[in-house]
Amino acid sequence: MGLELGELLTIANRIFCESTPPTMYATLACGRVAPDGELEIASAGHLPGLLVSQNGVEQIFATGFPLGLFPASQYTVHKVHFHSGDSLLLYTEGVSEVRDRSGNEVGIDGVSVAVSGLHGFSAEALVSVCHETVDQFSCGQRPSDDQTLMAISFKGVC
Repeated sequence: MGLELGELLTIANRIFCESTPPTMYATLACGRVAPDGELEIASAGHLPGLLVSQNGVEQIFATGFPLGLFPASQYTVHKVHFHSGDSLLLYTEGVSEVRDRSGNEVGIDGVSVAVSGLHGFSAEALVSVCHETVDQFSCGQRPSDDQTLMAISFKGVC
């Protein structure tokens, strides 16, 4: 459509507001990566994405409210530059809100620690490590919410 990511989210929010009951909302993260490694990401209230780089793990925070809260919401775009071996990990609250037997959450920091040494690893490996971390932390307890993970890895410019 030739639209900027922020414009796409603004339109999606308006359509969501017009087509769903006022009590409904949704979080969303969307992005695109240019061939040179520039990542544009916009987030409608979604949990922070985790950029795994040689410098560690950086949280990429939401750039606007969840879809459906305010019809006139605007969304900005966060830009970072991927380098070879960098990855982006996105996840739902069912991952970060997993609890141990004492009721402690693994949290965003726990997920960050789990992937902190994994620069250069494949997207599949990042997701696998996160699943293992969550399973170990919860001592195998059944999750109370969905646990969705998505990772992309940048292998460099061809």
